[in-house]
Amino acid sequence: MRLFARVSNLVDMLVCFDVRSEKYSFVTLMESGKYDATLINFQGKLASVRSSATTFLSGTSTSLEMYILEDPEKHEWSKRIFNLPPMWTDASASRVILYFVGVTATNEFVFKPFCSSDPFYVHYYNYVNKAIMRVEIQGMGAFEKASRVRIFLDHAEDVKLME
Repeated sequence: MRLFARVSNLVDMLVCFDVRSEKYSFVTLMESGKYDATLINFQGKLASVRSSATTFLSGTSTSLEMYILEDPEKHEWSKRIFNLPPMWTDASASRVILYFVGVTATNEFVFKPFCSSDPFYVHYYNYVNKAIMRVEIQGMGAFEKASRVRIFLDHAEDVKLME
């Protein structure tokens, strides 16, 4: 098992820690200037995702860039482009800025707005069947509009008592 951490926005490198051998190594990032992106688990591999133009999406965005780490020892990355369908403009409301959260087990990209709003929507884009779904999260109106929102995918809490 390997753990990855981004060094900083000034260096195009990731730190890799191999849990079994307890050794550190470094992985060079895919392209200079592409490090300001979201790091995710994509089909069991480390990947970096961003809009083709910026680190966020809006109604005018047309695609997502994904760099997938194929071989950490050789520093080999593959690039994949996901084109957003024309209905993305309608679903995302062109004035809302959305940030990439991650990928679900059912092949859906998850996007969220930076700040809370009323109504508050989370957007799902299934890149396999090109379907977009916007889900309203109720009860967010109690927070101020300036409140930053964080969303975590695949979180499971074990409520069993430890002995």
